[in-house]
Amino acid sequence: MEKKEKVQFGWKEFCLLFFSVLLVVLVLHFIDDVFSFPDDYYLIQGLHLIFPKGSNEEFVSTDFRYRVSITSIGIRDKEISIPKDKDTYRILVFGDSYTYGWGVNIEDTWVRRLGHKIKMEGKNVETVNLGKPGADPLFYYELAKVAIPILEPDLILIALLQGDDLLAVCGSEVKTTKDNIIFSVLNYLFPNISKSVRRYLMQKYIIEKMGRKPALINNAEKNQEAARNSAKEILLQLSEKERESFNTLDKEIRSAFLDGLINPFLISVAIKNPKVTITPLEESSSPMITPCIEKLTQILKKIAAMGKKTGAETVVVSIPQGFYVNQYAWENMKRLHFEVSPEMLTTENVDKHFILSAERASLPCFILTQEFREQKDNPELFFPIDGHPTPKGHQLISEILSKKLQEWLKKH
Repeated sequence: MEKKEKVQFGWKEFCLLFFSVLLVVLVLHFIDDVFSFPDDYYLIQGLHLIFPKGSNEEFVSTDFRYRVSITSIGIRDKEISIPKDKDTYRILVFGDSYTYGWGVNIEDTWVRRLGHKIKMEGKNVETVNLGKPGADPLFYYELAKVAIPILEPDLILIALLQGDDLLAVCGSEVKTTKDNIIFSVLNYLFPNISKSVRRYLMQKYIIEKMGRKPALINNAEKNQEAARNSAKEILLQLSEKERESFNTLDKEIRSAFLDGLINPFLISVAIKNPKVTITPLEESSSPMITPCIEKLTQILKKIAAMGKKTGAETVVVSIPQGFYVNQYAWENMKRLHFEVSPEMLTTENVDKHFILSAERASLPCFILTQEFREQKDNPELFFPIDGHPTPKGHQLISEILSKKLQEWLKKH
């Protein structure tokens, strides 16, 4: 019987294998460098980041009337380029109704105004409004997972509303997912191909999660009717004690509520949870506040980490809530039967909680409170009943923030 010759694996074989693998990697790198898809590849039909695309609505209240138009990717803003143009410096802004611009037209929002004020040499500065009424930091985190890789920001602003955005995360659970090792390696070796694939998969994910929703086309009367119906449902769910509290509201407030001319959920919160306005006055070391700061810190860290992967820096902004900075807004909260105290207009704690969370996440935090309190006797910054910032309130936010942000950008 013939003996099979034993195959030897020496230096020659090793070098041949090594250089063969190296050649394949170099060829793939070359392909990766020149790899590109047409622009429309990135836009899957049916994608909507926040709202049903193409929606067009009008809202009316005792304080305002404004229109809302939603873009092809489901945000309340202008259409933007995907992928991002090379000469664009893009700022993503995550936030709630104060960012979205409840009660004002989009051109009057502080986000849009900020984009006009910030200057970057050789770049067109573009802000992208990712605000949503009723949203909270947990929503910002979920949205960031999809929006950041698709929209390619250079800078991320997390606009936290004083009080509300702290308390909203207290009992929440931040779900995390570990990076796939294989995908991480591929991303390192072939960043352009991986980026394109990641954008596509993210879009598929959000469409599957949110479904394909038809555009909302509602005039002011239709939305007012919806508010009236919500008011009726809220009244039916009130306890006897809560109903007594409702009946003690002044006639103008009750009439506006029943007529669908005031946010019905504002009245619901005032009756069911009137202490929500004073809880944030607690010290950061308070057992009521500490868990909230810890959860918020987790969220800020995760959003910042996502931004870092795309080369974007992250900044936290504390957005002033009227009754913490303005005498007229404070009086309005009292009128709505929220609990109030004089300390609300002088406390630093509503900002300290955010500052502490940002510091723990190694992020800068911009505070606008002092500048707003310098105009605490200005009745034109917040809507009289609704409480959201007026166009002049948005203008003041943009003026204060643009100065702080422009100075920070010079150093970074």
